Amino acid sequence: MTSRSEPNLPRDCAIAVCALAVALAAAGCTPPAITALNEGTDASTQGRYEEALKHYDHAIELDPKWSTAHCARGEVLSKMKRYKEATLSFRQCTGLNPRDLEGKASLAIALLLDCDYSAAQVALDDFDKAKSAHPRVLENAEWVRVRLKRAAALGGRCLTESEVEAL
Repeated sequence: MTSRSEPNLPRDCAIAVCALAVALAAAGCTPPAITALNEGTDASTQGRYEEALKHYDHAIELDPKWSTAHCARGEVLSKMKRYKEATLSFRQCTGLNPRDLEGKASLAIALLLDCDYSAAQVALDDFDKAKSAHPRVLENAEWVRVRLKRAAALGGRCLTESEVEAL
């Protein structure tokens, strides 16, 4: 029987920080862009969406090829109900990182909420081709799939937000 060593938090944290720094550097992400993204996330978490959007825009300005910043921008635009702009951000996100399943699912949701049902179906099909077993992403895809079917049953008219939530 082998004994497990007790965690050494300072060492373990230092290793984690180094690994994160290496991963971010490999992705070409600059530290100021990380700071801007973190500030945006803090603002978004507190419901300050306009401020969050400014931080995400700044992160993208600093590092235009960072797909995570584009996806975060899309999420906050969706929270602001600016779905057309959100779809552009999610398309940028998934264009930069075609394996970003969360971005693909979020794109389908934003298109659905923007009442672009045919594009939502295409985005959902794209997601289905790329998906793997990730519970949250699969849950989002099922959410879109169910609502697309119900919207079609209602004649494909643009549903209100409360009608979408009630589906």
